[in-house]
Amino acid sequence: MSGGDPRSRGGCGVDTAAWYGRAVTRLAQARVDPAVAREDLIWLGYDAEDLDALPPEVLKYSFGSGNPVGLTRLRPGEVVLDVGSGAGLDALIAARRVGPSGRVIGVDLTPEMVEKARENARLAGAENVEFRLVTGDSLPLEDASVDVVTSNCVLSCARAPDRLFAEALRVLRPGGRLTVSDVVSAPSALSGGAPTGSSCCSSGGLLEPPAPEDGRPSAASCCGSGSGSGFLSLEQYLDKLWQAGFGRIELGPRRDLAVRDSPRARALLQSAGAAAGAGLTPQELAWLRSCVYSTVAILAYKPGPAAPAN
Repeated sequence: MSGGDPRSRGGCGVDTAAWYGRAVTRLAQARVDPAVAREDLIWLGYDAEDLDALPPEVLKYSFGSGNPVGLTRLRPGEVVLDVGSGAGLDALIAARRVGPSGRVIGVDLTPEMVEKARENARLAGAENVEFRLVTGDSLPLEDASVDVVTSNCVLSCARAPDRLFAEALRVLRPGGRLTVSDVVSAPSALSGGAPTGSSCCSSGGLLEPPAPEDGRPSAASCCGSGSGSGFLSLEQYLDKLWQAGFGRIELGPRRDLAVRDSPRARALLQSAGAAAGAGLTPQELAWLRSCVYSTVAILAYKPGPAAPAN
């Protein structure tokens, strides 16, 4: 996780909190068709039933790489922590699944995202979810206080992933689950010679991949999935989970995605008017055409017997 002060430099070397703050503003101004946003999320692996249960406006504020909530069966009464909750999509899906007897807590380091998530929760009428603004790499929860920790495109590019994996283990109850969708580094040959990237995982992005604050392009800016990117490799990811103390780990499918194939990117690229309406720069359009990235789904368990849901 990263934030808006010097501690906010992620493993990708950028102020991701500031970048996501700008993303909220840009998406609010853009003419994003909720139907296209829905198609985009289904392309990433979300269930139509989950999306259709939410107000359409909520769907356009998504910056994930997959559907982490779909990796495990959430039970009524469970407590879920969403690390890097953004505008709240995954937290709101989880809140519906755990029901009124359960609870969901979303934490994020971007004030604009927390504000938008709270607004989206009001739109959705979700009363069993809360969103907290945090700083640094510590999670503001007691030991063994949640059943599930979920995260979407955050940990691989975090400033201190080891610390966050350890914190996730700490707040989980024995037998609890960490369910993650994330970007991992991939061979540069994946793109067939084209630039690689993920824009911090926005599949239909309206922003160019963030560059370091001196403005110079960098392979390690939070957009590279090729060699030299700031993302963990899958092997590094698994090793860090084991070092943190997680036990059994289940891997979901690994996908190599091209942003230009996403429904939202296709809509922007096929319509000059839509691109102009979204305020896309030539650099952003070039990125939409060339960016590819590799995603992975991971379900890891904290050792110990799982406690029954409330």
